[in-house]
Amino acid sequence: MQIKEYEKDMDILCDRIGEASFCIKEMLEKQSEFNTYKKDFKIIARLRGEEKKTILSMISAMLIVDPNYRDGNEKMSKITYGIFRTYEKEQEEDAKELKRLEEEQLNRKIDQERIEQERTELSNKRKKLQDRDILYRFESISIGIMMIISCGIYLYLHKLYEFAYELPIAFTILVGVALIFTFFQLRVGIRKKQKWLKKQDRRFQALQEDDKIQEVRKKLRLEELYLKYAVNSYREMQELHEKYEEEKTGIQENSLKAIQVGILEALKRRGIEHAEFFINFPSSFIESEELGYIKDYIDKRQESIEDGVYFYIMGQKEDMKQMNELIKKHPNLKTYAQTALEGYGIEV
Repeated sequence: MQIKEYEKDMDILCDRIGEASFCIKEMLEKQSEFNTYKKDFKIIARLRGEEKKTILSMISAMLIVDPNYRDGNEKMSKITYGIFRTYEKEQEEDAKELKRLEEEQLNRKIDQERIEQERTELSNKRKKLQDRDILYRFESISIGIMMIISCGIYLYLHKLYEFAYELPIAFTILVGVALIFTFFQLRVGIRKKQKWLKKQDRRFQALQEDDKIQEVRKKLRLEELYLKYAVNSYREMQELHEKYEEEKTGIQENSLKAIQVGILEALKRRGIEHAEFFINFPSSFIESEELGYIKDYIDKRQESIEDGVYFYIMGQKEDMKQMNELIKKHPNLKTYAQTALEGYGIEV
């Protein structure tokens, strides 16, 4: 039965280790992608002569077709409009995830109160059982002492008055032993309950630790979504999305796509790796200030990913350490852990 409890603990650790490995791989790929943007920034800054004129002429045509990239847009900034156009296909799913994460964050306070209440109840039960265990122990000792004193009194009376001591002594011993045995049984029951509470407490702590780790992971993802769309909340994202859809109305999409294809080819010929990204920020080719905004945007996202990678790697190391300690104590769990981690491509 006890091994089943440790298997549950191993399940939690293996799930965290496996999930972390996927997230680390995903974030390292993103990190590698963001690292290459610096090269693109340098190429854009070095654009000169006919090459630059050709790109700028196409960008001018793009600004005519889509006026939302021009100055004087009151509803959305040029960079925000570019961000929403860049991630247009992902907006719906990201918005759902953002809403879910924010709701979970709001509900966490209720969950924390419930968890704290459960911990208090466990603590109170453990204290009551401990008090009762001490009481029964002292009761047993006091009964034993009373038996000895009673037997001594009967023997003393027998010596003085030839008092028949056999029957009262036998009765006292019988009642005393019965009471001591009763208290012993009660203490055995308490010990079982204490053992069960200890298991529950250990399990509860493991789940609480897992909950804290999952909460940090959710916060990291929430922060990444905020940075991705340059917003501070789901509500703000929805409002900007509505404005984006509204401003897109009337744009000649076919003409815009044709111009974008021309710009895309020109940028790729120049060696810009993320040409698809930069055509959504045409002002960055015209104004150095706008290019600076894009750099800051990329830097923030890159920093967020680096923080995430560090957290996942450190967390995975700690989980692996706990897993190895558990295997060291219970070698039979090694096969169980190997099976659990096989699907994640991790060897124990």
